Amino acid sequence: MNGRGKANGTIEQESFGQFLFNKDKGTCLGRTAKSWVQILGFYVVFYSLLAAFWIGCLAIFLRTLDDKVPRY
Repeated sequence: MNGRGKANGTIEQESFGQFLFNKDKGTCLGRTAKSWVQILGFYVVFYSLLAAFWIGCLAIFLRTLDDKVPRY
């Protein structure tokens, strides 16, 4: 037991529970709702641009191939 009369496991569980959802600060996993929306928006834009770049590179590559060669 620590000085407050609680076992260490209980304190660790409470602090982990506060990390998961903190009612006082209004955070979930240490982030506010606004922060979650911003990070989600960033990833949507980032992976959309990454996919567009990949599709562009694939389109350029496919245009360099000859339709008639090789013929099997």
